[in-house]
Amino acid sequence: TGTALSMAVSPAGNMIATGGGDGSVCLWGAMDGTLLRTIQGHSDAANVVAIIPDGNTVVSGGGGGDKTIKVWHAADGSLLRTLTGHSSSVWALAITPDGSTIVSGGYDATIRLWNLSDGAPLDTLTGHMGPVRSVTISTDGKTIVSSSGHPDYAVRVWNLSDGAALRTLTGHTSGIQSVAISPDGGVIVSAGGSAS
Repeated sequence: TGTALSMAVSPAGNMIATGGGDGSVCLWGAMDGTLLRTIQGHSDAANVVAIIPDGNTVVSGGGGGDKTIKVWHAADGSLLRTLTGHSSSVWALAITPDGSTIVSGGYDATIRLWNLSDGAPLDTLTGHMGPVRSVTISTDGKTIVSSSGHPDYAVRVWNLSDGAALRTLTGHTSGIQSVAISPDGGVIVSAGGSAS
């Protein structure tokens, strides 16, 4: 019933998850567009959604009034766990290729790593000066790339295993809304947008 803020497609291509401004997470059949279920649980907007590689689990990040990451069972929409730690809106989510780790980015300028199986916090990466708007993980599961808004406007590259900052890429003059890594890991692509 609110604006659709984010979308993720399952690796098998059979399911789409969307996050809404009304706090709902909707799961859809990709082949025919059928609404499979609507999941309620966030007290603010569901800013971002991700699907675990096996397609059985959906992860969502909440807005500033919520600040949580929620892990849901895709088959019935049941809540598996709630992760807390960000001090403001969760804007970005990525899942490692092996499905073991959640990487989240927040308006609090932090990147947080979580164990998917039990929700335990693994690490907090700091270095961005602005809100983290996007995170992605290389296909080999070794590297995190993140992007930020004002006043940072930077892309940062991190070692996933130990959280070490590898490099900072600059050049944007507005908020960087999205980053992606080529399948071979050799190229990073970033896209800018609003000042925030």
